[in-house]
Amino acid sequence: MVGFGGPECDGKSFIGLDLMLIGISIMSSSQRDIDVASYLSEIEKIVPQLSKFDFTGLPGLAQRLVQELKRELNSKESLMKVDTIVPLLEPNSFESLIWAIGILTSAWANWVFSAKANDPHYRFERQEAAMNAQIVLPYVEKTILSAMRASEEIGRNPQNNFRPENIRKLIRIEKARKRYVYYCEKDKIEVETDVPQDVVCEKCSQVMPLEYTYEE
Repeated sequence: MVGFGGPECDGKSFIGLDLMLIGISIMSSSQRDIDVASYLSEIEKIVPQLSKFDFTGLPGLAQRLVQELKRELNSKESLMKVDTIVPLLEPNSFESLIWAIGILTSAWANWVFSAKANDPHYRFERQEAAMNAQIVLPYVEKTILSAMRASEEIGRNPQNNFRPENIRKLIRIEKARKRYVYYCEKDKIEVETDVPQDVVCEKCSQVMPLEYTYEE
């Protein structure tokens, strides 16, 4: 069994939490930044528990991320304090914990669909699941962002007292228009595709690594 996403973790356990918590998949962009890969590795260690809806390992990771977010925001903004406390941005702040959990779950969902869509060993062992991952991947980030935008609109709506009750805001289920750019350093050849795939250089016949992606 391919070693990512945990045992029997194809859409039956943890990924649904991602949209429920409405997070984001883009980490901090300050000078020091926040290493998302380290958090993904830590989440992978607790996937067996998460797949059984045992979330006891997640708050600790979220608290650590809140501390990093607070540090980065402190370096960028003049955050308000009450004595030495930064309201809403302390590790025990429920609002920031949910924010951090949303970041972690969104990043993990985007990674796991991407990995299962692209890993050739997984595609060989679990062909149908890999094909579904490739189909779903363009929707993952888009639905998360759609949920975030809808939620922000609710929070800006004075007519409903800035509350989510008695109002409808829909998550748009649409595909992100991503482009994937592959580049062969040896032959200086660049190839763009609209889906992630193995791209072979027409000159050297080597698989070209993914250089970057962008949204149209």
